[in-house]
Amino acid sequence: HVTNGVHTFTWISEKFSELYDRHMGMEWRENLNNKQFWKRLWDIPDRELWEAHLALKKKMVDFVREKAIIQWMRYGIPLSNITEDVSTLLNPEHLTIGFARRFATYKRAILIFRDRERLKAILNNPERPVQIVFSGKAHPKDKPGQEFIKFIFDLAKEDGFKGKIFFVEDYDMNVARYLIQGVDVWLNTPRRPYEASGTSGQKGPINGIINFSVLDGWWREAFFLNPECGWSIGRDEAYPQPEAQDMEDSAEIYNKLEKEIIPLYYERGKENIPVGWVKKMKSSIETVLPLFSTTRMLSEYIDKLYTKASAQEKKLKESLYQGAKNLSVWKASIKNLWGQVSIESGSVTRSDGFEEISLEKGFAVQTVVRLGNIKPEDVLVEIYYRKIDDKGNVMQDKLFNPMKVKENLGNGKYLFEGFIKPENGGHYEYTIRVIPFNLLMAHKHELGLVQWLE
Repeated sequence: HVTNGVHTFTWISEKFSELYDRHMGMEWRENLNNKQFWKRLWDIPDRELWEAHLALKKKMVDFVREKAIIQWMRYGIPLSNITEDVSTLLNPEHLTIGFARRFATYKRAILIFRDRERLKAILNNPERPVQIVFSGKAHPKDKPGQEFIKFIFDLAKEDGFKGKIFFVEDYDMNVARYLIQGVDVWLNTPRRPYEASGTSGQKGPINGIINFSVLDGWWREAFFLNPECGWSIGRDEAYPQPEAQDMEDSAEIYNKLEKEIIPLYYERGKENIPVGWVKKMKSSIETVLPLFSTTRMLSEYIDKLYTKASAQEKKLKESLYQGAKNLSVWKASIKNLWGQVSIESGSVTRSDGFEEISLEKGFAVQTVVRLGNIKPEDVLVEIYYRKIDDKGNVMQDKLFNPMKVKENLGNGKYLFEGFIKPENGGHYEYTIRVIPFNLLMAHKHELGLVQWLE
């Protein structure tokens, strides 16, 4: 697959563009997907990065206040009340959370309000206050999504939330720019596994914003690449009961805000700079900007898909489309014979006899595969493995190594052997799969056929 990315120059602020120019030179523009180049980011003084962020944050607060005046005047609120209310609406010194996107219900925009009293206590802590800015639109026919917007809009008028949360109307790219450049934390709460990719959270880190998100879509990839680049919400698995997921995810939002995010933001060092927070800002930029841009995305499309598709087209057209004819006959044969394929239960063994696994040596795995009338060269047998933590959460997924025929056992059975050499230590679990293989296929899963170890 190719993960979506965002156009860096559309979403970067002038402040951060100038900051990068000053400390990394103009060439950062030509190195958007160069991970090594972005290590230079750590040479930017914390004070300069923080001052640039504060300037954008103040700009965002001023913008929201201006929008508030327009909204409230439209609703007929007396000017005297507007003047009083706008003066207490948001504070650029306070920790600010942003949530702005399409208001589809699966994105769970109101999840953070599940325990209102606990949220009120978080927002109104006199020593470490928090505020939340919302924006977005629902489809004209999405009534439940529109109800979510109304819920937040109405709640913003209530005691305990007034001045602490605000919904910016008329969401567009201009509103989005102010928010993804000026908040501190970008909140994302989709219901797993419905977030295909998501891109709003890719825009903020360009300007030093830190993500706080459910492990779904693009964020799952980013977080497992570098857990220091933000905060996760919930477990890395789908929940059979939505209510259980809502309860668990909302509790984790409150817990991480109270125990990790808020303390880190308000922990100040010299010159009143939150050194730990700035460090996380730099991790966010370094991880997300070079890996989730349209520059990287387009490069991957060319390398992984377009170039290979062009080469395959030439092969299929050769000799008056003989390649295409051969592939069609082969596909029909494989589909007809695929029911003969199986992996013998109990045949998977460690062939090296080691009890302990070293990263240097790894370990070998053997299994017996019944192919029937299919030739070994027409299949790909793979060890499919993943890394898990002590709680069973997946840390690395979709890792696989090919297996080769070690012995022909006769009667359509073959002994295959493969090798696993993990990149790092930890707990791993693995299984075996068999899929059709032909060099003329555009993709190894083109036929949609697979046989797993049962």
